[in-house]
Amino acid sequence: MPLFIGIFAAAQIVLPKDCQGNKFCEIMKMIVGPTIKWYITGQFEWKKIRVATGFANVRIYDGLYFHKLELYVEVSCYKNNFLVTISSTTRKMICFNASIVLRGLKRG
Repeated sequence: MPLFIGIFAAAQIVLPKDCQGNKFCEIMKMIVGPTIKWYITGQFEWKKIRVATGFANVRIYDGLYFHKLELYVEVSCYKNNFLVTISSTTRKMICFNASIVLRGLKRG
């Protein structure tokens, strides 16, 4: 397991449960859903930077969510040459409005 020597930082923003009349908050909840999160993480080492940012729990349509939308960027410097790596991840989640019966017990 490699030893990490550097700085790591992370931040997350979520919408409040009660918008208290704030129109921006209410419109965002209508468009992307009330459970959306935005986050960013960064790892800074000597001659290397890694940043990941993304959204979690983004509502696309009623019952259809993107569980995670992420973008990763890594920049490395080796002998005065820069290597840039960019990748992304998406995970979809579909929720069903139904009851589940497991071993005679009803859930949901």
